[in-house]
Amino acid sequence: MDDDVLRGGIEQRQQGDFAGAIATFTAILQDYPDLAAAYGQRAIAYFDAGQLHSAISDYTQALERDRDNPKLYYGRALVRLALGNLPGAQQDVESAIQRDRTDAASHELQGTLYRKQGNVTGAIASFKTAADLYLKAKNAAACRRCLDKIAPLKPKSAAPPPLNSPATPTPKPAALIYPQLIARIEAGEAETVRQELDWLLHNGAADGNAYRCRGWAQHHLSQSFAALSDLNRAIQLNPQDAIALCYRGQVRGQMGEAGGALADLEAALALNPNAAGFWVARGDIHHAQQAYGDAIADYTHALELDPKSAIAYVHRAQAQIKQENLRQACDDYQQAASLYCQQEDWPRYQAILDHLKTLQGSSLPTASQPETPRHQALLALVGGQWGIAERLIQQAKSEFPGRSEVWYLEKVIADLERDRP
Repeated sequence: MDDDVLRGGIEQRQQGDFAGAIATFTAILQDYPDLAAAYGQRAIAYFDAGQLHSAISDYTQALERDRDNPKLYYGRALVRLALGNLPGAQQDVESAIQRDRTDAASHELQGTLYRKQGNVTGAIASFKTAADLYLKAKNAAACRRCLDKIAPLKPKSAAPPPLNSPATPTPKPAALIYPQLIARIEAGEAETVRQELDWLLHNGAADGNAYRCRGWAQHHLSQSFAALSDLNRAIQLNPQDAIALCYRGQVRGQMGEAGGALADLEAALALNPNAAGFWVARGDIHHAQQAYGDAIADYTHALELDPKSAIAYVHRAQAQIKQENLRQACDDYQQAASLYCQQEDWPRYQAILDHLKTLQGSSLPTASQPETPRHQALLALVGGQWGIAERLIQQAKSEFPGRSEVWYLEKVIADLERDRP
């Protein structure tokens, strides 16, 4: 068919001539009855004209001919939302996201649907995802729109502020996307996130959170002086930012400024003594200064706060090795390997197994290991570390009480075989 005819109908619709657009798309469909694009465009025209049921019918016809088009699912979700069919709209927007997880508009619509259904947690998560995607696309207005939708959903404290005490300021909506950006930095997207924050700061969103986040990205890019500059600015804007103080301490430690690094970590801990990551960071500074006893004490305190901190076990194991406490180091590495296995973080899991093999080559006594074929099969799956196997079996027992020993053994083996790459 002539694409100019289809474009002509789109132009009619964009100019407000909905009846003319519908007539144009109808004529196209008389000649090309299986053209999904014509059904989709006529559905939009029907929607703009307020003929919602006709729009639903056309979107359905279009999807019968183009089942993997996320824009068609998104369009039908909008119409169903307008009709008040929230379950139908939810189903369609989920189908759209399944087919294109990078479409910010679909995540924003999902947030709206969650909010209407009372799912506040889901709504916040969806709006955050949409804001992050809009930020990547450098759509500042849409990013701000999503952040503004999150702010009213955040829980408010029922207790009034004390008399003669200033109320805690409400966090700026933009701050809500920064945890997601930090997660992307940790996942290896430091350069991309730094570029996005360059743009964000250039376009007037300069606040302490933005500088703190960009500083951490610079740190991951080994740009220590740039990182220090950004973190200094973040702390200047908000001297009570414990995370920025922790980050700056880590950067200063990497730069060899041990005194300043410890001062920053101690300031961060004074503001938030229950942050396990701060204790790990201070332990790292002590480790770098060869104060291994102090480092082990910090890592131990971190594990008291967060017993599932694999990195605290790893770093404590490394400090134990410096103190020649090889059995304790082996135990810590086994704990870390077990946690990485549960998290399905196979590269780190394998790295820990390699460390354990090195330790076992240091004349460490080994725990007794069962010799049945199925136990040996499990042992092979955990790199020969029976301590890890025992912990996985105990975890299965806590999750599924009352089963036989054989059942637990087979359950752990099946899970490991299924999840291994």
